[in-house]
Amino acid sequence: MYFQDVEQEYVLTAMTEDVEMSDAQSDEAEVEDVLAEDSEDVDDESDQEAPDWGTKNERNSGLAVGHNGISVVLRGSNVGIFRETTDGKLELGGTVKGVKGPAKNARVFNPSKMMLHEQDRSLVLMNPDNLHSLYRMDLETGKVVDEWKLNDNVAINAMTPVEKLAQLTGEQTLLGTSHNAIFRVDPRVSEQNKLVESDMKQYVTKNKFSSLVTTERGHIAVGSEKGDIRLFDALGKNAKTMLPALGDAIRGIDVTKDGRWLIATCKTYLLLVDTQIGTGKNAGSSGFTKSFPADAKPKPKKLQLRPEHVAFMGAKIDFSPA
Repeated sequence: MYFQDVEQEYVLTAMTEDVEMSDAQSDEAEVEDVLAEDSEDVDDESDQEAPDWGTKNERNSGLAVGHNGISVVLRGSNVGIFRETTDGKLELGGTVKGVKGPAKNARVFNPSKMMLHEQDRSLVLMNPDNLHSLYRMDLETGKVVDEWKLNDNVAINAMTPVEKLAQLTGEQTLLGTSHNAIFRVDPRVSEQNKLVESDMKQYVTKNKFSSLVTTERGHIAVGSEKGDIRLFDALGKNAKTMLPALGDAIRGIDVTKDGRWLIATCKTYLLLVDTQIGTGKNAGSSGFTKSFPADAKPKPKKLQLRPEHVAFMGAKIDFSPA
């Protein structure tokens, strides 16, 4: 792989200045604790019944933590809805078995990705068997009530709110990516296809986009299977900043509300990036709105497990998106 001198310094710094990961507890960790307890109950050969939202032969494949005391877990074609109790604990509040589209002859599918929407009242789902549509589940009824057809020539592979925390509002639209395009989805449009053609930026090159996220101002960060990260100030424009790949695909990406800090998930490590420009005429500005000097791109911190922790786990490291 060929690197320019400045990109080579970027890569070498990230690879040599590793940061060891310490233990931390979060809302998502609490959900995982509840799930672990469920798994123990399933494995117990006593007369207790298994949790009614999945079987012990299925693994959790997705987690979405809401902001109104709700968390959603995917397990195969089933959805588990957890709610926060008055004493701050989580309990299984409801289940949806055999997710399928709204059509009468719709087939059950295993959602590949999901996103809470409309003040956590809806859940938007991606169907790996039909990536030309999105599906909206009403969490109050537990039914998929809408299929949003996108475009027969565009296969969506990631989605995110139009702004950070827009899912807490009544905002209807969302953003999505295909392997070489970024676009807006608006379920309110009268046309059959809900992908807004005028709000789609398609690239000639094979960028292999794989994930995206937005800041509170609607700035966009996009990761790719190639491992590079692009920062945009708005939809439909060229990237203000491109961070070179370190050699591994970006599996997931997230940012703080103000966009100052970005974290990207790779298979065996995380990358933490400060997006504030430190030198030059744009010092103090964000890499989302201004370009970094060619010789002063941000140097990511590579976060990875200690070798002794890996040995203790006795399994290969395979991170899911942070």
